[in-house]
Amino acid sequence: MKIHLIYCAFFFLLVQVTFSQKKIEDIGTEVVNVVKPYTPTIADASKIKEIPGQNVIDVNTKETVNYTIFSVPVASTFTPSKGVAARVDKIAEEQLFTNYVSLAAGNYGTVDGALYVTQPLDNNAFVSATFKHLSSQGGIKNVDLSNKFYDTSLD
Repeated sequence: MKIHLIYCAFFFLLVQVTFSQKKIEDIGTEVVNVVKPYTPTIADASKIKEIPGQNVIDVNTKETVNYTIFSVPVASTFTPSKGVAARVDKIAEEQLFTNYVSLAAGNYGTVDGALYVTQPLDNNAFVSATFKHLSSQGGIKNVDLSNKFYDTSLD
């Protein structure tokens, strides 16, 4: 799928580059007549007539701030009730299997099998064994390499 996207992107890029390099043989000519050269004068520049006012603020002086509290009693009818713990539903634990067997068969006599056996000894130790087998009986036509194989391992 990704290869198809790469090929499509390359094709569109090639088409874009091909059409963007189109040459125009005759771009035409234009005649510009200069009547007189421009010579600027001081009167042509705009001048600011007024100087803006400058507000000087003394940053170093601090104002003293006086705080006062205006306390008013408020009548409240709120009485908190006793808290009750929320109930949490216990979920069932996942069932973990100590042994596992897998077997698959396919075309041309292909067999894929696996056996995993685990035996716990105590809380911190266990014994484990793995037997894997992958084989093909061959028979694929027009193949230069040998397509009959056996791959078996015991761990």
